[in-house]
Amino acid sequence: MKVEFKSDIAVVWVIMGIFMILASATIDYKIPEISTDILTTLVAAQTTIFAIVFSVVVVAVQLSTSRYSPRVVGLFKSDKEYKTTIGIFGVSILFSLSTLYVSEIVGKTTLSFLVFGSGWFAGFAFIALYHFVDKILEQTTPEGILDRIEETLEPNDIVKKAEEAADSTKNDPYLVPVSIINSSITDQDTPAVCRGLRIIGSSTENLIKEENITELDNDGQVKNSLEELCANRLPNTIKKAADTGLQQESSSGLSSLEKVGKAAAKENLETTTLYSLQGFGKVISTLEFDKASEEVRGDAIEKSGNVIAEAVENDCFKAAGSGIRVLAIEASNSIETRDSTQNNLFHYSILTMKIIPETFDDLLSKKEDGISEQYIDWTHGLDHSTTDNGQKMSTEIRSLWYCYTSLSQITSAHIRYEEKSDSRQVNWGFVAEGWAKGFRFLTNSDLDLLLQLWLGTILYLDYLRFESVNHVMKNGNIMIRIDPSDELLSSTYDSILSGEIDPQYHIDNLQLGSDHVSDISISTSPRPVTDRDCSFEEYIENKIERDCAEI
Repeated sequence: MKVEFKSDIAVVWVIMGIFMILASATIDYKIPEISTDILTTLVAAQTTIFAIVFSVVVVAVQLSTSRYSPRVVGLFKSDKEYKTTIGIFGVSILFSLSTLYVSEIVGKTTLSFLVFGSGWFAGFAFIALYHFVDKILEQTTPEGILDRIEETLEPNDIVKKAEEAADSTKNDPYLVPVSIINSSITDQDTPAVCRGLRIIGSSTENLIKEENITELDNDGQVKNSLEELCANRLPNTIKKAADTGLQQESSSGLSSLEKVGKAAAKENLETTTLYSLQGFGKVISTLEFDKASEEVRGDAIEKSGNVIAEAVENDCFKAAGSGIRVLAIEASNSIETRDSTQNNLFHYSILTMKIIPETFDDLLSKKEDGISEQYIDWTHGLDHSTTDNGQKMSTEIRSLWYCYTSLSQITSAHIRYEEKSDSRQVNWGFVAEGWAKGFRFLTNSDLDLLLQLWLGTILYLDYLRFESVNHVMKNGNIMIRIDPSDELLSSTYDSILSGEIDPQYHIDNLQLGSDHVSDISISTSPRPVTDRDCSFEEYIENKIERDCAEI
């Protein structure tokens, strides 16, 4: 549109300029005698047409704002052609008025030249006005609005608007586009919603890939805009589409979130990658439990796994580990809020059987060899090598710990759901396979104490299954899926009884809190399977006695 506008104006400018020169040099000099009438008519015509046309434009803009969002006005005001057209028309009218003013004091030749110049300016202004109105009317359609959005979401424009948004009177660069998409969801305009979400995803991906933009992980307005987009705006839009029954539109939003997360991971932008995973977590947690929403939830879990895999591949260990934790907490919250009729738990199995174990395996393959576990507290995620009270583990080791705690978190949520709802809808075979995979991966590593904690947790789950009078965890026998050595079992028993590891901790206590990257907060809800005939330690001692008797 811009190229056509400029080329047409240039052609008209040249043609009318040549005509003016030839006409003013050859035409009969009767023009000065009627110059006043010509100029008066020209000014009146320009003023009238200008007023009528802009009144129509104002009405069109008002209709757009009522349909989409009041913030759409900003798109029209920021259009450079809007200011250019007003400027051209103003100059044209001013030139005609000036000519009329000096018509009594200039010579005939000069007056003829000025009259033709006024006509030339008027023609030029009308052509400019035509193109402007045509563009404005096109922008009142969904396609035109989206074209305009695409123009305003160039990387440099996003950065500029994000920095301007530090002033509360300015809008965040993503505020208007998301508002328009939400309005299109209300209208159930599938093509507009899907295209708008694709534009946001592609534009943000281009922003991340820009070579001159290297500070996205540092504090600043661009970072704040990306956080708001990934952690709030897109998840809210995806949920709105799902609540409206627009599954395709929800999938488009998830694809945009995935695109942003993977692009950030490839550029090693840990914080931005984590923002996208927080967005996925919010979708998983807040969606309803109808059939369409369950499908969207499954899609969100699948796509979040792709982002985590990309993060591990590009050594974004903090984002991968913290992201796993985010997903586990939000998935657990979603499971906890269900009642007995909302029993479609299949999609959470993607986390327990696939995403968490595979991420755990990838992280194990990336860790350095020969890491000493002497001062590591795997139960609480602390490293006591430098301080008495302990400090956080290194990023790589902590990401492994997050995988363990996340699998424990979701498993605990499943147990609590079965107890609360008295429903046996959990596929414990999937959960058991996730624990078995992790155990097999650990047996090939040098993390002996973590292996003991992992096996100890499997033993604790076996104990809960044994103690449950309501047959919780039916078909969830993990021990039959693994083959620990006698030596490993013996060392694990010793570590449990001595208190060196506590496999009960993350099953009995749920992780809560909205700030998923900070330290854990623990729930005060009762531990699962509260009615127990013996303690876990007694159960372990009995197993030791039985093993000794068999020998």
